[in-house]
Amino acid sequence: MTDASLVGLDLSGARLEEAVLAGAKMTYAILQGANFYSAHMERVDLTGGVGMQGANLGTASLQGADLNGAKLHGADLTSAGLQGANLDFASLQGATLVDADLEGATLFQAQLAGANLSDANVKAADLREA
Repeated sequence: MTDASLVGLDLSGARLEEAVLAGAKMTYAILQGANFYSAHMERVDLTGGVGMQGANLGTASLQGADLNGAKLHGADLTSAGLQGANLDFASLQGATLVDADLEGATLFQAQLAGANLSDANVKAADLREA
């Protein structure tokens, strides 16, 4: 489903493990509790306050993804590849980012209260006002 349009769809609880969604437009989608484990989501557009509370994005490839304003409360991003991703204004309270690669990502004013960033790579990441 490369470059697919999934705008505004309710995929709550969907099982999309290892799905290829590179370049997909998923603005305004509802993805609460969805399972994207090891999914290929490079350059995906998840803007518009996408609800991804409790989603599993463990080991997912999200390089260059736009998650501006995404709601990722309690999401699992363990070992996720988020190099160069835009997480500005994202809500990541209680999210698990253990061993995530955030090199070059932007997290301007991201909400990180209670998030676990143990062993995460934040080299050259923009964490201003986070």
